Amino acid sequence: MYGVHSQHPGRYLRSSPRCGLLKWVTDVPSLRAFTTITALVLALCTNVCAALTSETDSVKTLQKLLGQDANERTFLDPDTAFHLTIEPISDNQLRAVFQIANGYYLYRHKIRFESMDASSPLGQYNLPPGETQDDEYFGRVAIYPRDVAVNLPLLNQSPVERVVIKASYQGCAKKGICYSPIEKIIPVVFNNT
Repeated sequence: MYGVHSQHPGRYLRSSPRCGLLKWVTDVPSLRAFTTITALVLALCTNVCAALTSETDSVKTLQKLLGQDANERTFLDPDTAFHLTIEPISDNQLRAVFQIANGYYLYRHKIRFESMDASSPLGQYNLPPGETQDDEYFGRVAIYPRDVAVNLPLLNQSPVERVVIKASYQGCAKKGICYSPIEKIIPVVFNNT
């Protein structure tokens, strides 16, 4: 056990030999050494904390330089950035409309439509030309930085009540991220009354 021993001048604490602990000697020089070491450790911890804060401040500064606020969500989710609707415009024609958020764009060559119903396959459709851009990954490509509409002809023999379209597309934010390819299954209901 720890205890005070008056028979050994300069020693204030010792451990019990039965516990197998080392003696803790706290004479005045040892107390000074302990105090000095403690002060050094505290100073080191203060420097480490200051460095971490400085590093965090550096990241915040970089985000501000890039026009990004660390406290706000920087990028839209893909359904908001590239909102797709498909509606019938006649018994054998659909219109797909991408509403593209400001600061985002779709790759023209990544847009695909396919009918999931064998009784109503899609005919050939034409995508608008788009704007040309030199892309880091795809080279010179056409993009849609604004809303775009595509007419989709159906090759059905008779009017249908419903058709299911699979749409595939991919786009990016101009601030520097590209989304993974997106695939949507969209049921389209005709009002044949």
